[in-house]
Amino acid sequence: MALFRVLVCLLVVAVSLNEAAHVLQKRSFVQLGCMGMFDRSKFARLDAVCEECYELYREPDIHALC
Repeated sequence: MALFRVLVCLLVVAVSLNEAAHVLQKRSFVQLGCMGMFDRSKFARLDAVCEECYELYREPDIHALC
C-alpha cells in the first residue's frame, strides 16, 4: 500500500510543473547520500515529489523515507 502511495505521488509530480518553494543547496544533496552530479533543477523536482507526497498523505514516514 505504501508503494502505491509513493507511485501516486510520483504521478502527481510528473503532471505538476511546480518548482520547489525553498532554496535547494548542494549540501543537502550530499547529506542525503545522493551520488552523481548535482543538478539543481532535477534535485528541485525530486524534492517537490517528496513535498507533494507528504502534502497528500501527511504521513511522516513517507516524508522521512523520501
